[in-house]
Amino acid sequence: MAAQSENFQSIYRQFEDQFRGSRALIKQRLSIYLPFLESTTEHLKAEAPALDLGCGRGEWLELLSENGWRAIGVDLNEGMAQAARDQGLSIVHADILQYLRDQPDTSAAIITAFHVVEHLPVDYVIELLHECHRVLRETGVLILETPNPENVTVGTWSFHLDPSHNKPLPPPLLQFFVQSSGFRAADVVRLNGSTATSCEGPLEQFARTLLEASMDYSVVAQKIASDAKIDLAKVESFARAVSQKTPSNTLELKALLKNADDQITMSQNELVRQGSDQESLKQELRRQTSNQADLIEQIRRQGCDQATLRNDVEEELRRQKFDHANLRNELKEELDRQKLDQANLRNQLEEERRRHELHEFSLKGQLSEVKKNSDQLTVELAAIHRSMSWRVTAPFRRAKQILLRLFLLVRS
Repeated sequence: MAAQSENFQSIYRQFEDQFRGSRALIKQRLSIYLPFLESTTEHLKAEAPALDLGCGRGEWLELLSENGWRAIGVDLNEGMAQAARDQGLSIVHADILQYLRDQPDTSAAIITAFHVVEHLPVDYVIELLHECHRVLRETGVLILETPNPENVTVGTWSFHLDPSHNKPLPPPLLQFFVQSSGFRAADVVRLNGSTATSCEGPLEQFARTLLEASMDYSVVAQKIASDAKIDLAKVESFARAVSQKTPSNTLELKALLKNADDQITMSQNELVRQGSDQESLKQELRRQTSNQADLIEQIRRQGCDQATLRNDVEEELRRQKFDHANLRNELKEELDRQKLDQANLRNQLEEERRRHELHEFSLKGQLSEVKKNSDQLTVELAAIHRSMSWRVTAPFRRAKQILLRLFLLVRS
């Protein structure tokens, strides 16, 4: 294995802690392989160990142990090996190729190497893969995980963040190396990135696929003899089930760009249509503005007319109030005059009543006097009537006097 510089090796554990991610995060990412191992190598769990080459801090070893595997880690960096030992894990401090050379044939059920092959020269990788094929038992599983240079972010800068990296290995190349080492079933699993969603636009999906999808990939292989009657599709099925989008899939990227172009064209056409609609709207607004100006002028004129009418009405009301006041005064004067006339009439009536009463009293006195005179005349007439001479001549004269007095009395 390519040796790290002594200075960088001394701080590599700190480097991993800062840039690799926490133990919990790495265990969560690596747990994606457990269902596949259960379905392919469960029968080997009691017969052979699982070997983790370049085990680093030991997250994968810890996962295997938790799931019943006898796991052995191999690492050349003593600081990293000690970090794994601190977790109570079984660690061998050795070069991984030399360690495999020392192992007997078909002695391991699983061989894994997470973020290791990118540190190695090509010849070293090819020889390492041949040794993995030799050491693995029949149906044993090989997992090689490494940064994915298909992702532009990885290929342009994050891969070079680790100065001990040798060169990136494109997925088809590493898959070819694995297959050429004798593994019949080998497929690429792209993982550890974000996935574009349907609610994102095509340009956002394009950028996410190119820059954020499938930050890592692994080649997962199973050792199957050429004459073995074993389902070769398990590896392919697993890859299809868990793989994220391929950042280098130009057909899909072009489709996203074409979709974006179509949407841009549609948007441009829509903008043109909206521009036409806006021009029509502007004309309509201008027309409405003109109508509103006319309406405002009409309202203003109506306001002036209403003000004039209000003034006329107020003037008429003031005139009517004045007329009503005059009429009230005239009516009051007429009423006062009638009251005075009535009072005078009452006085006249009272005076006439008193005069009538006096006249009536005078008439009653005269009537009494007439009655008295009449009674006297009656007595005298009776005396005349009793005299003999009257009876002969006086009666005529006396009658003449009486008649004359009566006549005079009546005239007075």
